[in-house]
Amino acid sequence: MTAPVEKSTKLYKVMGVNHNVHPAVIARAYAQLHRVGCVNLGGVVVLGGVDAVPTPMEASDPSWFRDHCYLDELSPTATVVSFATGGTFLGVDVLVGSRPFGVSIREDAIKVPNNIETLMRADEQALTGGPLAEYLACNAALALLSRKLKCERASLLDLREDFHVALSAIESGKAMDKLNEYIRASGGERRLWL
Repeated sequence: MTAPVEKSTKLYKVMGVNHNVHPAVIARAYAQLHRVGCVNLGGVVVLGGVDAVPTPMEASDPSWFRDHCYLDELSPTATVVSFATGGTFLGVDVLVGSRPFGVSIREDAIKVPNNIETLMRADEQALTGGPLAEYLACNAALALLSRKLKCERASLLDLREDFHVALSAIESGKAMDKLNEYIRASGGERRLWL
């Protein structure tokens, strides 16, 4: 929950959580931090990927979440999401698979073995196109949504538009260009994994 250097800086954030803390706890905390003047919250989207589709009551239940959360990002099955803007907590919602983004992503198309070389290749592939790029664009769409939160939740229908904006940036090469720009600016060296 790193805050900006200056508390006056408007903060927009997407944050994944693990099974130990429900997304609503973090979203409420950011709203409280805004109310007491520690941060200037524009919008926060907090999420945890789960292994089953919860009912609305289950989605808000920290015990259910603890038992079912397995990803600190979108899940191909379902994702519990909480929102806040300014000093207002906007609630809890459930995204079922990738449908809210207007795309169908199969879990087997994005599963990656947990070893460094395979993960680095997958990260690079995600910046070029295909199912991993679509999955990355879904996650990026949530970050874009954080900027649209007002007194009420932005329409989750915005996720489709935001998904296409993010995917276009990936497929056009702009995302890879930005990575290369960061590498140059930091004095790093590009290592190709593909």
